[in-house]
Amino acid sequence: MSFFGLIPDIVKGAEALSKVYGIIYKRTTAEINGKKGFLIWDYILANEITFQDEDGEIKSFFMSFSDAETEKEWNKLVAKYGT
Repeated sequence: MSFFGLIPDIVKGAEALSKVYGIIYKRTTAEINGKKGFLIWDYILANEITFQDEDGEIKSFFMSFSDAETEKEWNKLVAKYGT
């Protein structure tokens, strides 16, 4: 399949993310309580770190207006849960 054949799938994926997340700064794989998924740092009105598990459930872990505070919390969460 050519790159141009993938464009509809790329657009569909971007639309799905844009309904839930703002600008995504960082994203990494993680496992929390036996559930695999992703830690995601995004920004809509404030910085937010969430965990989206393999079933699509989203849990908020942290919210702040400070990039420095969010970076510090991101590093802690990735050290604890990142895979």
